[in-house]
Amino acid sequence: MIELKDQMTVVILHKNHHLRTSQLIYLLRSLDNIIGVDFKPVVIGDKVPENLTVDNIVTTQEHPAHAISEAIKNNPDLFNQDLIIMSDDMLIINKCMISTILLPKYNEFEQGKSSHTPFYARKEMFTGITPENIKSCPVLETLTQKMLSIPEAMLTPVDFRVPPFLGNFVSASPDMKRVKERAGNRFFFHISDDSFPALEPFLAKYFPTPGKYETDIKKVDDKKPTKQDQGGD
Repeated sequence: MIELKDQMTVVILHKNHHLRTSQLIYLLRSLDNIIGVDFKPVVIGDKVPENLTVDNIVTTQEHPAHAISEAIKNNPDLFNQDLIIMSDDMLIINKCMISTILLPKYNEFEQGKSSHTPFYARKEMFTGITPENIKSCPVLETLTQKMLSIPEAMLTPVDFRVPPFLGNFVSASPDMKRVKERAGNRFFFHISDDSFPALEPFLAKYFPTPGKYETDIKKVDDKKPTKQDQGGD
């Protein structure tokens, strides 16, 4: 177990708020599954609903690295030195040691694309972002790995098809049997906008308790998940 004495900042990239407000709420509830570190979340991108009492920095920057860089430049006191980077279409589905998130990871099957898992970065990385950095490393994880000088031999491959890291859901009709199976043996879920409506009843049962960042919570649909047609995750 890695023990960090200083607080970490969970940076949550939030776009398309009209589609992802509920996803963001479940992500915030899922942060309690991180074990072994004190943290605070900061949401960067779109404005969050007023019923979420979380630090929120609105930016129109499209590239995640530029968005984080601008947010840190204008609000340096909100960010600790150590960062966990997430986006609003993922959550931590099971208890997870902070050491698991600190492992450098890459997408084994889609080279140059996001792994869709939380990953570690440092504040100073984003104080000198240049267009050249972004052009050579369009994926934020790749940029992080290079700027932190992480040797390739240290990187852990992520394959969403097998445990323990990722359950990846992109279908509008995910197989709920597979969803429940992955909820039993994965650390992280990535849920696309297409998959979320079908998965929301399941998430409402999995994370039923309003989190400490929520006030004046609207009731979440508590009906049982319906049986979905067989299909890809």
